[in-house]
Amino acid sequence: MASLLNTFNISREPVARLATSPVVSVARGVPLRTVLELMRDQKLGAVTVCDRGQTVGIFTERDALRCLAEATDLETPIGDVASPNPVTVEKKDSLAEAISRMSYRGYRHLPLVDDDGQVVGMVDAINIIQWLVEHFPRAVYTLPPTPDVLIEREGP
Repeated sequence: MASLLNTFNISREPVARLATSPVVSVARGVPLRTVLELMRDQKLGAVTVCDRGQTVGIFTERDALRCLAEATDLETPIGDVASPNPVTVEKKDSLAEAISRMSYRGYRHLPLVDDDGQVVGMVDAINIIQWLVEHFPRAVYTLPPTPDVLIEREGP
């Protein structure tokens, strides 16, 4: 087990090794209705919002729920309802850094940017969970469903 932990250390493992979700970007003037349809049709949890080639926002499932709950006009430009200045991760950042940024503010999606600051992927919580399961299956699959109810050690 020690050699496995030395091989995969989330503090050193670059986030770029994750299989990221595809990134879909929309212009800031695109209507909310169009973005919601795009997210539904492509089964996306988030899209980036761009202006003149630069990422200026992110629109996620949570933003969509907020807009629907507030009965936002569906013709509203996406730039008006997207979260501005999204927190990003760079390809060289560690997996631990991505997890830290996500957990600090409760984010489930982080745009992955290259050295020039261009969005090249989307890191989401599912990507991270899949990576952890793939690299640490014994640790993940042997966890009790509710850790606080484990009375005795499992197994022989």
